[in-house]
Amino acid sequence: MRRIEGHRVTEERMAEAQMARNHLARRLPTLAENPAFFSTFAGLARDAAGLEVAAAKPEAAVPWLRQSARVSALYFGRVAFPEVQAPMQIGDVEIGALASSPPWTEATPFAWIDATWCAMAVADVVSLNWLTNIPESVLMRIAVSLPTRCDEYALGLAETLRAVVTRSGRHGDEMIRTLEAMPPAETASRRLELVDEPALRALVPLLDRDSVGYTESLERLLTSHRAFWGAGGPVVDAPRGLVSLPACALERLARSLGVPQELESPYAPAAIWQAPQAT
Repeated sequence: MRRIEGHRVTEERMAEAQMARNHLARRLPTLAENPAFFSTFAGLARDAAGLEVAAAKPEAAVPWLRQSARVSALYFGRVAFPEVQAPMQIGDVEIGALASSPPWTEATPFAWIDATWCAMAVADVVSLNWLTNIPESVLMRIAVSLPTRCDEYALGLAETLRAVVTRSGRHGDEMIRTLEAMPPAETASRRLELVDEPALRALVPLLDRDSVGYTESLERLLTSHRAFWGAGGPVVDAPRGLVSLPACALERLARSLGVPQELESPYAPAAIWQAPQAT
């Protein structure tokens, strides 16, 4: 079994994340009073998961990832269907009616992709049901309304994940759509180069049940993840980068499809992708 090593986050940033983690526990019961905090909560919960992995307690990361996925799903649900006040159970708290409407500007295709990878990683069925019910038209409307341009490929990648989760059979067409929409390498964003394209390239052989191809692509995904989040990368010192949600999601899917591989990494702890399904 070959091992892809992770990276370290500075002690100062870890201490800040620990303070934020303690703050989240107090904020969850009153989250409905401040919907503008939803996206921030989801991100900080992923930081908290990274802290647990760094402390060699990956099983303790699972509840944080589930909270992140459910808060994200609730956020997208309220943006897409503001008239629907269906409750969402998040940890020990049930959130129904909100004090105000959450801001729509953070409900981007990229945020939907991140939330869906997170929900897939921990098999949170509730979150996946909510997220896959968000119409593509909503993501597209938000994407074209943003002050900065959203890469076109993001919509195709979102639809690829939706097809995989719902087993609609459209994943092949959506993969082709995504690849065709990707800009050339010289103009590609660092996120596309180091996160989204490696994840998609790993998904292709996985769905074909090509163990060798999947192992090779997963290795690239993990090393690219380190390049994105580690020293010298575009995003440095965020504890959430200690976990690769796409890798965890793909590993869970690989086991369900019976596709073995020969890698291990702290970025994809088995305790996360083997966690029981949450319904």
